Amino acid sequence: MSKQFFEHVRKYLMKLLRLLEYQYFVFKRVYDKFANLYF
Repeated sequence: MSKQFFEHVRKYLMKLLRLLEYQYFVFKRVYDKFANLYF
């Protein structure tokens, strides 16, 4: 296992994490809007 490989994996994981964070943020906003409409 080379150091470069680990760097690559780390970058990929960070990207994935950021994407999930963003999706969660958007989902939460949409969910809050619907919650306000129905409750």
